Amino acid sequence: DWLRDKKVKNLIYSSSSEVYSQSYALNLIKIPTDENALISFKSPIDDRMSYGLSKFFGEFLISSFLKDTKINGCIVRFHNIYGPRMGNKHVIPELIKRIETSKINLKIYGGKQTRAFCYIDDAINFLYILSKKKKNKFEIYHIGNSKAEIKILALVKKILNLMNKKLKIKDYGEPPASVARRCPNINRIIKETNYKPKINLNVGLLKTIEWYLNGK
Repeated sequence: DWLRDKKVKNLIYSSSSEVYSQSYALNLIKIPTDENALISFKSPIDDRMSYGLSKFFGEFLISSFLKDTKINGCIVRFHNIYGPRMGNKHVIPELIKRIETSKINLKIYGGKQTRAFCYIDDAINFLYILSKKKKNKFEIYHIGNSKAEIKILALVKKILNLMNKKLKIKDYGEPPASVARRCPNINRIIKETNYKPKINLNVGLLKTIEWYLNGK
């Protein structure tokens, strides 16, 4: 409501792939997953889903607002964005820290699960192009890198190799309520922005490792 009389050219709402993570567990979506994915939440809702639920509520409110105003805008769902300066509570920085501090054994979780990681520079380029679109009336776009899907165990081995570390990997199984597989279909955003992710996983990981080990 506050935005209604403001001179806003383009409104972009930042959502997440977490909005449909429960749908995968219920076999309601395909992989790679497009923007028409069904949204579903189990009842009672697991505490871990509070983030995804809040993002879904945001999508609903923003879509209703955009349909009722002359403001251009869209919703973007980020899929496992990584890179420097992302804190320490996500899988890649957690692994870097754990590998750096471990002596013999390396504890991991969900080694058989897969994720498709997208380097931050590519995510920002997608956002920048979307922000310049003249007509952007309520679309949902998946932002990610569908070609960078990898099992967590393979990711761990890749980071170990890049950090020149040799540790014995011990997989303690999947975290509670965690999704077994996640990979976005990004055909829509590629078609409308004429941009494709350019940073492959090895290059992105090297940049990220360098920052976490030496950038602070």
